[in-house]
Amino acid sequence: MKTVNTLSMAVGIQEQRKTATQIPVHAVLTPGSPVTTTTLQQWIDAANKVYRSVDIELRLDSTETVSDPTLANDTLPPPAMLHVQRQLFASKYPGKVVIFCTPGGGGAGSSEADYVIMRGGHPNLFPHELGHFLHLNHTHGVVPTIRDYMLDIFVRGNNSRLNQLSYSNLPSATPPSEPAWSAWKEDTDGFQMLSDPAVDSMAPNHLHVFALGPDRALWQKWRVDNSWSQWIRHDGGEFPAGARPSVVSRQPTITDIVMRGMDNRLWQRSFSATANPQWTPWTAHDGFQLGSDPAIDSMNGNHVHVFARGTNGQLWQKWWTQDSGWSNWISHGGQF
Repeated sequence: MKTVNTLSMAVGIQEQRKTATQIPVHAVLTPGSPVTTTTLQQWIDAANKVYRSVDIELRLDSTETVSDPTLANDTLPPPAMLHVQRQLFASKYPGKVVIFCTPGGGGAGSSEADYVIMRGGHPNLFPHELGHFLHLNHTHGVVPTIRDYMLDIFVRGNNSRLNQLSYSNLPSATPPSEPAWSAWKEDTDGFQMLSDPAVDSMAPNHLHVFALGPDRALWQKWRVDNSWSQWIRHDGGEFPAGARPSVVSRQPTITDIVMRGMDNRLWQRSFSATANPQWTPWTAHDGFQLGSDPAIDSMNGNHVHVFARGTNGQLWQKWWTQDSGWSNWISHGGQF
């Protein structure tokens, strides 16, 4: 069991405190890990930007280098015996967040584990994985933030414009304010949507919205902090009127979008925020015929799964992992 006070971390501070709760971090450098003390501090700084608003502050307490190659295993999720081995290792550091720094990129965290795995990657990935350690769930869809006290909802209005409703319960607001819903806000740019919008978040202060435009292409706009972009067009795709996109950011630097094409096949486009950020071209999957718009989600940074109704009325699924690529479609039965 974790000895850190995870309850206050998960649900927010129950009372205002003058000083933040200090949580020490112990880093375990496994064979082949490129992580340095500078990297660790960047991760911690990124986490503190997120969690300091709820009076939680991490500090790098200690590091150690291990020679056991087993602890460097990059498999996600980890094999059962490796998980047990890491649990036993982490138990030597009660009250600390234990990070296993392994080779490669990406990371993993879980409310069932007394440790976090970090395989390099963007600093904003650590706050995300730390959130799972602190018993916070994914908040893709209509809740595009890992924090408990903010909520954004987007719908298509009767005039086909984007409408937004927001909820705020900021414990650090100045001056303090009562939890409240905003009024409905309508986009004033006049953009007309042919589908319901899809919303997702790549970071705590970022979200992006996707919808089918009047030309049946995919369109996107995004918000960073409190600043909205204009709508931009994603070239190269044409979709049925009303086809709704589905989007997930499985890592803070990677976004996947899926849609039902004019041929009723699954189509996909992906974004990678590397040194040269770019979108991939639209790619069609196999010949499987969809009977509905698809839905995509992620269980960790190197996994996505897609669900859709088939032409036989049953629910079907396929999934992707970094190690194995895409699976075939499988049926979950039912009639819908």
